[in-house]
Amino acid sequence: MLRIFPLFYFVLAAAAALDIGVVRESLGWHLAYLSNAFIYREGAWQGAVSHFWSLAVEEQFYIVWPLLLALIGVLARRRISKVGPVAWGLVVLGVSSFLWSVHSTAVEPEKAYFVTT
Repeated sequence: MLRIFPLFYFVLAAAAALDIGVVRESLGWHLAYLSNAFIYREGAWQGAVSHFWSLAVEEQFYIVWPLLLALIGVLARRRISKVGPVAWGLVVLGVSSFLWSVHSTAVEPEKAYFVTT
């Protein structure tokens, strides 16, 4: 993970400097690891920057899930039994993610591929 960051930022800087594709207008999305959200919003594959979506999904997983688990842990500290709230929190997250995935796949299958659920 740490080995890819310098190359990722170098490629973004070079592409922005050379004005390749849609890099300049979508640079903020890529810097925030939201390339998949940008592709989802635009509703189409974005050519020169399309491959950044997989890195965005990976980084969202590594950033969001630990924060959610930490929040569940903080809420669980208030209870005597810590296993119950953590298990229920994971069940709620998993079921809601699954339901959103089923819904978005049925409504917009082309766009659903790019959403982190």
